[in-house]
Amino acid sequence: MAAKLHEDNRKQSWVSGLLKVPLPRRIVTTRKFVAQSLNAVFQSAAYCTPIFYIAAYSKTLGYSDSEGSNFTALRRLDSFFLTTLLSSVPTAGLWVPSTVFGTTNESSGKGLFLGFTILLLLNLPPRKTMSTIPTRNILDAVGKTPCIELRHVVPDGCARVLVKLEGLNPTGSYKDRMARSVIEEAERRGDLRPGMTVVEATGGSTGSSLAFVCAIKGYSFLVVSSDAFAEEKLKTMSAFGATVDIVHSPSGKITPELIPSMRDRAKELSQGGDYYYADQFNNPDVLVGYEGLGRELLEQIPEGIDAFCGAVGGAGMVMGVAQVLKANQPHCWVTVLEPASAPAITKGHGGLHSVEGIGIGFPPPLLNKQLYDSALAVEESESRAMSRRLAKEEGILAGTSTGLNVVAAIELTKQLGPGKVVVTVACDTGLKYVRGNLFTEE
Repeated sequence: MAAKLHEDNRKQSWVSGLLKVPLPRRIVTTRKFVAQSLNAVFQSAAYCTPIFYIAAYSKTLGYSDSEGSNFTALRRLDSFFLTTLLSSVPTAGLWVPSTVFGTTNESSGKGLFLGFTILLLLNLPPRKTMSTIPTRNILDAVGKTPCIELRHVVPDGCARVLVKLEGLNPTGSYKDRMARSVIEEAERRGDLRPGMTVVEATGGSTGSSLAFVCAIKGYSFLVVSSDAFAEEKLKTMSAFGATVDIVHSPSGKITPELIPSMRDRAKELSQGGDYYYADQFNNPDVLVGYEGLGRELLEQIPEGIDAFCGAVGGAGMVMGVAQVLKANQPHCWVTVLEPASAPAITKGHGGLHSVEGIGIGFPPPLLNKQLYDSALAVEESESRAMSRRLAKEEGILAGTSTGLNVVAAIELTKQLGPGKVVVTVACDTGLKYVRGNLFTEE
């Protein structure tokens, strides 16, 4: 018997009858509408019972085929639905592998579907974004940060601006991602072994993140930094057990010579077989951690990303994200950013500035011209003003590099216009800068 798409609304399938859930006529009208509704429910996973939509979807596809198999409908679920279902239930794949759906017969089908619905009810959390499973250690808390839309600082008539809140990582920075990948990739290759000391030159956030990872894994950490960077960052590194070697900056600012001198000092200190030099500016392992950020953006913004922009220090974050975005959405326009007073990428020379974590004075080796479409220099004064606006108007407490990112993102929104999506990153938490004058200037 041919599948019936428009059956009487009062007639219930064995699924809906079992669950005692009525199926409104407008929901079973078309297969496409229910599919879209179901996907939206699983994206929000908030107030509705997903089983209702499973039953509705089953009814929409039809109850039977020529052999009278009620389970045919389940086997004909769209691939996107099955993928969404499995991703919503962490343990489902252990119990019901996707291959089962293609081979199940009628006699086992009803039992499988009943078991699977019970599994869903027991496992699906009230909100999909909140994990209820305890993590093995705090390293598992790295990543999976929220992405929010700016509502107040973006002018009318522009594209949407979405910001990934990386300040919610364990040390308050997206550098946790690269620190974990740098250490774990080195361990995997055998370059880093128990008893060795990790060495790095850093302006602060990378140092805090590496110190954090080393503390968990039991490595000693020797960091070369400078008094040009926030005192909070230096103290955070020490709190995680790092030994901090300071390179003095006479001007108190980040100069074109500062980062190279810190790197030279780190190389000098890392001589010998008991040291591992992380070398963030040349180490492709940093990209591994940031590729995860890119994949999260694809999951969080299914409608697509028209443009992505990010400030460049070592360039790992922007390049790691760009690799993922360009591979999946080739149309996405990627813009790299730097302080206007230190335009090494846009004009070929460095300069003095106070935007920590970026503007290192030279084009970073990891910067791949094939992965970005444009470069933009942003005034530091505008960046600092935007950081204050983000705190007061959007409730986002972040540093100057985040302000710089948002200034550039808004510029891109003006060019793209309504209906487009521009994404950037809130690099770290502004709590690292409260002792300075960032949030007191007017």
